[in-house]
Amino acid sequence: MKNHGYLALSEIAKVSARTYEWLFKKQAKVGFLSYSTLGSAKSASTEKVSKAAMHLKKKVPNLICEGELQIDAAIMPEVAKMKSPNGELKGEANVLIFPDINAGNIAYKIFERFSNVHMYGPACQGLEKPINDLSRACSVERVCDTIAITAVQAQEKDNI
Repeated sequence: MKNHGYLALSEIAKVSARTYEWLFKKQAKVGFLSYSTLGSAKSASTEKVSKAAMHLKKKVPNLICEGELQIDAAIMPEVAKMKSPNGELKGEANVLIFPDINAGNIAYKIFERFSNVHMYGPACQGLEKPINDLSRACSVERVCDTIAITAVQAQEKDNI
């Protein structure tokens, strides 16, 4: 049986982009993250990420998305000019898709603890009712933010 993990990754990206646009009323720009940028390394992981990005682009052609990209090429315009000069993302990703849950959880904690970025989630998407998750070590502010997001999701379920 062939592994189609890229299909799940593509679907996660599609729903995440839709959720981002609904919550923030801004256009989603999806960066599929990897340790490689556009084939600079080859492995099953980089292939999965690259296929996921291509699959999503076919399914949602008007969505700005690119991958596989290293984090600096996804979020830094000056790096994107060097590593992905012809890419449509141009280092302006606002939705980051990690290759697996391990990488995502590690990065989430790094962003949360060492930056001034507001982190929301993890959000469980694609379910009949909204549900979100919190770390045991999260702040009271994060609990309140997550409750608010979940309440709005429950009211606007049909719009997501």
